[in-house]
Amino acid sequence: MNRISINFYSTFFSNIWLTFLLIILTPIYIYFLGVEYYGLIGFYATFLTVITIFDTGIASTATREISWKNNDI
Repeated sequence: MNRISINFYSTFFSNIWLTFLLIILTPIYIYFLGVEYYGLIGFYATFLTVITIFDTGIASTATREISWKNNDI
């Protein structure tokens, strides 16, 4: 097996394992936290992901614009 196929299969099986754990552990989380807190944590995680995606684009654009402005001085 070459390196690419090993990486592909390891990523594939790790995603299957993650999905399995998510299905198994969700009722346990809800039992200990309650539906409201579990939903609040899910909303926070989603919000943080969206903000991170937007920040990635804004940070690179701001860096490019600042360096471009500094070359004019």
